[in-house]
Amino acid sequence: MKVKHKTGLVLRAQRSAAPPRGKAFLSALLPAALLALGLGQTAAGVFPSGVDSGWAAAASLFAFALALLALAQTKAAPWILAAGVLVLGIAAAIFFVPLRDGFCALGNDILSVLPEKTGRIYMLWDVENVSHARAAALFLAAAAELLLCTGAVPSLIVAAPFALGAAAGIVPAGWGTAAFLAGIALWLLRGRGGERFSLSLVSAILCAALAAAGLFALGGTAAAAQTGAAQAWHALRYDKSTNSLPEGQLKDLGAWEKNDAPALAVTMDTPQKLYLRGMTGEVYTGTAWEALPAAERAAWADDFYWLHADGFNALTSVSAAAALAAETTAENMTVENLSACREHAYLPYALCAWDGLDDSLIGDASAPGTAVETLSYIPGSVPDWFTAQSAIAVRQRGADVQAFLEPEADYRAYVEENYLALPDEAASAIGRVIALPAEERTLSQIKDIILRTLDGCLTYSESTVSYTGDGDFLIYALERSGSGYSVHYATAAALMLRYFGVPARYVEGYFLSAAEAERYAEGARIVLTEANAHAWAEYYLDGVGWIPFETTPGYTDDEELNAGPGTGLKAARYYRQTEPELPEEDAPEDVTENGGWIRHFRVPRYVMAVILPLLVLLAAALFVLLRRRKLRAALQRIDGMDNRGAIAALYGYAAALLRRTSLTPSELDGAAEAAELNREALFSAHVMTAAQRESMKEYVRAVLTECRRRWSFGQKLVYRWIECLYL
Repeated sequence: MKVKHKTGLVLRAQRSAAPPRGKAFLSALLPAALLALGLGQTAAGVFPSGVDSGWAAAASLFAFALALLALAQTKAAPWILAAGVLVLGIAAAIFFVPLRDGFCALGNDILSVLPEKTGRIYMLWDVENVSHARAAALFLAAAAELLLCTGAVPSLIVAAPFALGAAAGIVPAGWGTAAFLAGIALWLLRGRGGERFSLSLVSAILCAALAAAGLFALGGTAAAAQTGAAQAWHALRYDKSTNSLPEGQLKDLGAWEKNDAPALAVTMDTPQKLYLRGMTGEVYTGTAWEALPAAERAAWADDFYWLHADGFNALTSVSAAAALAAETTAENMTVENLSACREHAYLPYALCAWDGLDDSLIGDASAPGTAVETLSYIPGSVPDWFTAQSAIAVRQRGADVQAFLEPEADYRAYVEENYLALPDEAASAIGRVIALPAEERTLSQIKDIILRTLDGCLTYSESTVSYTGDGDFLIYALERSGSGYSVHYATAAALMLRYFGVPARYVEGYFLSAAEAERYAEGARIVLTEANAHAWAEYYLDGVGWIPFETTPGYTDDEELNAGPGTGLKAARYYRQTEPELPEEDAPEDVTENGGWIRHFRVPRYVMAVILPLLVLLAAALFVLLRRRKLRAALQRIDGMDNRGAIAALYGYAAALLRRTSLTPSELDGAAEAAELNREALFSAHVMTAAQRESMKEYVRAVLTECRRRWSFGQKLVYRWIECLYL
């Protein structure tokens, strides 16, 4: 508690005596142990290349933590040490090759985990010696311990990555993380009162908030929390209030809330029949269509890296196939998102070029969207793409066709691995309604069977009874409800295609019919409303790509239904199978053992010559700037005081200068008078004059002059540019 008197004197009332230094150190033993154990165990899980054993890491860190905690009991400023370690670490990472390799190895440990959490490709650093990761891990531990010694806010900075990493599943959410966070709380609470408790409580709350944020952002590890967080995050980021379709969520699906709310604005060179694919459902759960989990996509990260490196992307494969089959002309299109779900880009089939193509994405199903998409595409329909397949089959020995078919075959393996999955209940239901023997059939035969089956099982109705999530959605639609609209037809069609061994997916987007397109002139702005929202199935046509399969009454096209005589490249005939057998292929030689790709860390010579001096100068300049700013502020406060307060403050400043030299007050002229003047300012009721104030200023100037005369060059450097005692 501070009490300020009008004299300028500051009195500090202590609530309790500080514990002896020895006891204070002993009180830090438990938090030191928890911090060391927690850091060691979590580091062993996160950085396997840098830590051999959690127990060994904890044991080595314990002694180190004790030394740092002992340092924290001294008068040294730990934040200065922390800043020094930061500058040293940056410099070492740039100029010291072994430590740089160590940091890169530790970074690779995290990058190897991220594809399983995000479904994206991450390049790995080129590391000559992985064993250097141990030195880098020790350095990071040192930096963390130094930050912990400085107070509540730096402790939060250290704890935050652990909380976020645990929520994201990168840091093992076990007892190691709990011990680490408990050690931080105990370190803040050690031998202190309510103030430290408040700080630790705030830190704990903020850590919990950060953990929750990580759960929302990256999915978390708990299934229930993950689902809830994903839905909340989706509603927050992507306003779908005008989206009449369920985004693959089939539970509570009822009547189609069709309306005339504007959704997309499309501009085409030549208006024509158009499917704009948005949300793509890859995994059928019985109550929803969901994206393929990132952990499963990560297994194909190597394949997609090389596919994209070779210029193959599933979103553009149809246009590439069409261009190989015949001479084509690309047309331009813009798609403006007015009020549709903003999570997806709405793209046509036979896409040629688009700025949103993301080579780091594993899977090529749905693509993230922006407000306005500008793209080019090749006009066409299902009959054109079957024609392209036949033409490619004839010319498949050509060099240009082979350059396309080789990566396409690799992508096809991914398709057959992931888009034939069918729950047993759904398979049984399909078998009951189709009731055909298991035998090979052409794609045309399969499509005809599906259309006839759906015509007999479902009646088109936009006011169908709501599905509450009780049981499998397909069983409910086919055997209980018997009615539905595009969502029901598309779900059934996609699963039936899988039943016959045809890779298929569920799609939601927007549909422009040929009759509607004829009403618009070339280049006209076409507004698609929620009445144009539609769901359909798509299947993978070997040698071409994903193409739509329309089964909803009122949307089917006889020309497209009759397309595809079964002249495919690989599988003109399909057979019902639970699990396709895929050939085992060796990984490319350039792929690292942990499944990533190599990127080289090479620091240019000019960088090595410039960065380190700049870092040192920057750190020094920042330090001096802050200290001198503090000194100027203190001197300005003295100038603003009354005579009594200024005299007392100036005498205190002179005393601070004298403590930095062997000079005693008795050796200075006017020292006795200055001391008497200070006592008068502090304790008397006399009115202090401006002349007395100026007299004390003269005494301070005399002290400073004499100190500078006695100080060595090194002392002047320290006291002026490090401690900043004078300007």
